[in-house]
Amino acid sequence: MGVGISTPFLANVISRNGGLGTVSGVASEIIMARILQNGDPGGHFRRALGHFPFQEIAQQVIEMYFVKDGIPKQDCYRSVPMFTVCPGRALIALTVCASFAFVYLAKEGHSEPVSINYLEKVQMSLIFHFVGAMLAGVDFITMGAGIPIQVPGVLDTIASGGSPSYRVQGLCCMRNIQ
Repeated sequence: MGVGISTPFLANVISRNGGLGTVSGVASEIIMARILQNGDPGGHFRRALGHFPFQEIAQQVIEMYFVKDGIPKQDCYRSVPMFTVCPGRALIALTVCASFAFVYLAKEGHSEPVSINYLEKVQMSLIFHFVGAMLAGVDFITMGAGIPIQVPGVLDTIASGGSPSYRVQGLCCMRNIQ
């Protein structure tokens, strides 16, 4: 499942009606940043972040991206940094908060199961997405576009309060190459 294919609101309706509502979690940090910059119509994402267990982090994300009444058409959106092997704290906070908010909104108002889907090939952000989704009480994490052999161990480590790691494919050391 790609970016934005299934919103938290669609997943909510599916779960309420007996199916497994699945949210597309890929690039949720970029989607939520854009929604906040559009003024967060309906206040849904700010409401979800009001339930985030670390309010100082949620408030930092809101202060960084929320624009009351939305960005004027002539202005540019504030960009979201790209993930690197060592992402900055602000990007980590945005990513954890986004996955939390997506799952929170999908689960809001019912007790039926909800899933979130990520792409295994988009590896550098996965741990941070998993943490956010798990903080919101996601019932299932599904994966596509890759072979997610590391995922069960990473989820178990997060659930037990450990420090997870994820081997990113395709990275090589470029040192000493002339």
